[in-house]
Amino acid sequence: MAAVAVMLFHLWQFAGGPQAWIGGEAHGYPLHAMVATGFLGVDLFFVLSGFLLALPFLVAARGERPVPRLGTYFVRRARRVLPALWVQIAVLALAGLLMAGKWPFDLRTALLHGLFLQHWVTDPGAINPVYWTLPIEWW
Repeated sequence: MAAVAVMLFHLWQFAGGPQAWIGGEAHGYPLHAMVATGFLGVDLFFVLSGFLLALPFLVAARGERPVPRLGTYFVRRARRVLPALWVQIAVLALAGLLMAGKWPFDLRTALLHGLFLQHWVTDPGAINPVYWTLPIEWW
């Protein structure tokens, strides 16, 4: 539901933010008001992600399992997240090269984004505007 909300919000923005009413403007329901709050799906992603990332520690706090080793925890998380990110950066770089005839971003930008370090420098360059969520979730 969160992904659909974010997608509808972006489509609504792309269309210029039109108003849509169910039952007429005078006494109807403003459908556009619901679509305009679709950005809250990102907040829902953060809440769900935080809960799922904390779950092994919460289960350990209840005494149902031993406390996860942090090293193992971070290695498993990195194995799950980083390969998909690296493939996506490579695909975006190749797509940019094939479509525009030049690299869409430099190696520094790719490394900063590929290691979730883009918020730690002044000018990290840009790959994909929605990548702002990834380092926040990671850190």
